[in-house]
Amino acid sequence: MKSNSAKKIVFMLASLLVIAGCAQPKPTTPIPGAEDLPPDKIVDRLFSSFAFDDIAGAEKYFSTRIPQKLAIDFISDFNASKRVGRFKTFLVNDSGKEAEVKVIYNFSAMNAETGMFETKKQVDTRHIKLLKESDYWKISSMGIEEFDQAVEKHMFMECLGAVLDAVVAQEKYRRGHDAYSGTIGSLVPLVSFDDAKCADMRVSNADASGYLIEAVTRNSKPCDIVADTDSYSPATYEECLMAE
Repeated sequence: MKSNSAKKIVFMLASLLVIAGCAQPKPTTPIPGAEDLPPDKIVDRLFSSFAFDDIAGAEKYFSTRIPQKLAIDFISDFNASKRVGRFKTFLVNDSGKEAEVKVIYNFSAMNAETGMFETKKQVDTRHIKLLKESDYWKISSMGIEEFDQAVEKHMFMECLGAVLDAVVAQEKYRRGHDAYSGTIGSLVPLVSFDDAKCADMRVSNADASGYLIEAVTRNSKPCDIVADTDSYSPATYEECLMAE
């Protein structure tokens, strides 16, 4: 009898352990700072951080194409200049890769003279754009000119930097060959640059005397960058805008 009772107890314990094991949540390994949420909920999270004055780590909602310092400075400045109250988000469109969310919010502005927030509420509306990055939605544009311009300039400079790296790589390639390279793939390892900083980059007319590198930036309004053995253009984001 005792033996049968012991066997029953062992069986019950084993069953409980199996059930407990099955009840445990599956381990997840999301990309750092990612939130597996639809685009409007990402904007909800950002504005909740403003409303509750809890902005630590809010930069995780922004695209990895945006320098972290730029995102952190924007979040800090926005939060310091406004006390966000009620807000509402609306999904305007979602293509699966890009999305737009409208947010309407009220806020109290900071009085520069007193250093205090005004008691009178103001209302603002912004159209925020998001990109799908590694299956997670990230903010790429806030609909605030100063911030968005800084982001656009950064994206132009990143692509231009990749083009200039390719120019340097061409000279390295030429030293060991009879002609310049006709492919970007053969240039990347020579100076370890990231051609993905541009939406597109290619080489044409490559021979012993020269080449033409053509790239397209990732700006909201893409800009063409060209470079050869003697020069490159445009050299600044302002010139890029004028070329439209």
